[in-house]
Amino acid sequence: MRGVHDAGPAASTTAVEDELDALDADVLQQEIAQRFGDAVPEPWRKISDRPRSFVDAYRRLANSVWSGFSPLWRRADGLFLREAERVGVAAVTGGLDAMLNTLGAAVHYADGLLELPHACPSHHVGPGRRRLVLAPLASGFSACAYSAEAPDLIWIGYPLPGLGRLTECAEAERRTASDTLGLVLGPVRAAILRDAHRQPSVSETAQHAHVTVSTATYHCGQLVRAGLLRRARRGREVRLQLTDKGAALLDLLS
Repeated sequence: MRGVHDAGPAASTTAVEDELDALDADVLQQEIAQRFGDAVPEPWRKISDRPRSFVDAYRRLANSVWSGFSPLWRRADGLFLREAERVGVAAVTGGLDAMLNTLGAAVHYADGLLELPHACPSHHVGPGRRRLVLAPLASGFSACAYSAEAPDLIWIGYPLPGLGRLTECAEAERRTASDTLGLVLGPVRAAILRDAHRQPSVSETAQHAHVTVSTATYHCGQLVRAGLLRRARRGREVRLQLTDKGAALLDLLS
């Protein structure tokens, strides 16, 4: 089994939409009959019975998916290119065996045996060589799909590495965009200022803002200099408190 990597920048679905628009229902029926003969599987039989309805529904689905996922896919262009390079290097350096075990928990490879999820009797892989097509998916952290129906290849869809970090950044940007205080002060200082009503220590507010203590110390210093926070000593501890100016800013921008 030899590896083939097929990943690149996210593109629009214009070409797919054009193909769907040009697809003839009779041709679709003929292709299904040619592929399966008289033993058309039940899912394909439903398509064969109503090919035009299927094509119309598929087009609507494709448009809806593209509308929802296109911002993420565009942001993932760099990750797709990096993954294509990773798979390509593994394929030409003999590291494909090890790389296959990084595609997700649902895919396992050992001693020449490739294990895929949801075993299907019709997908039995007999002797001989097949091309292996790897398709990274920017659609979920545990997304996994495969097909072994074609006699000359197997394709596997797996979660795009790094997608979690990408979506976390996008979510942070979304929250900041709808947060007036965050837009004015920045997300870290906004979180520190909001937490000041508890009169926390710097380490406590660092934990609340999900930053290191040194980062929290720096931002707290800037807020103190701006007159929005003050430091108050309680025994051996130094606590953060809102000033009147800081409280007024919170009220104004909340």
